[in-house]
Amino acid sequence: EFIDGPEFSVETVTFNGETTVVAVTDKLTTGHPYFVEVGHSQPSRFPAEQVASIIDIAVRGVQALGIDEAPSHVEIRLGADGPRVIEIGARLGGGFITSHLVPSSTGVDMIRAAISLALGKAPDIRPTHFRGAAVRFVKAAPGVVRKVSGVDAARECTGTRVVDVQVAPGDEVKPLVDATCRIGHVICDADDPLTAVALAENALRKISIETEKVQGCIQEKRDERR
Repeated sequence: EFIDGPEFSVETVTFNGETTVVAVTDKLTTGHPYFVEVGHSQPSRFPAEQVASIIDIAVRGVQALGIDEAPSHVEIRLGADGPRVIEIGARLGGGFITSHLVPSSTGVDMIRAAISLALGKAPDIRPTHFRGAAVRFVKAAPGVVRKVSGVDAARECTGTRVVDVQVAPGDEVKPLVDATCRIGHVICDADDPLTAVALAENALRKISIETEKVQGCIQEKRDERR
């Protein structure tokens, strides 16, 4: 069944049979047909009642699978009939969710928590603050990179914590069909998630990656500024 609706992930830690939700992440995807994740933000900006239902199904899913002494990354879609679990992994979340967003938005070090669990120790997952954090991934038209600009300008934007562009002139940009085709990212934080998202998207707009697609004798030049 296809679940049409916004996508989320729930970052949890389970210790001694008790599952604690550390963060709920709003996800941005490319949509049909590949639904590649091109952005994440925390905490969720959705209404409290919907977030509560997402948390409930995530925790019940982790418990139903018997996951214990482990972090979990639960991916969920909110459909017309409520939240539905897409995937549950007994692991930390990728896409800079665990490494950057969770610490920025909550102060919780989930990597340290996972190490504690592996050593049989109680993890410290007490939040120290509540802020907004967002990542947006750099995109460009498929082809050979001719020029990269605006990286320094993006780094100078308010709230920017990380800017990383992973292609240079001569590299190939592949069609965006999965996460391995992403070519860079910007990470921002702020007092609230709405501002963090706006700052990340502003920094992203500063980055320009010009590519050239060669098809026989026809060269098509594209400039993607997102």
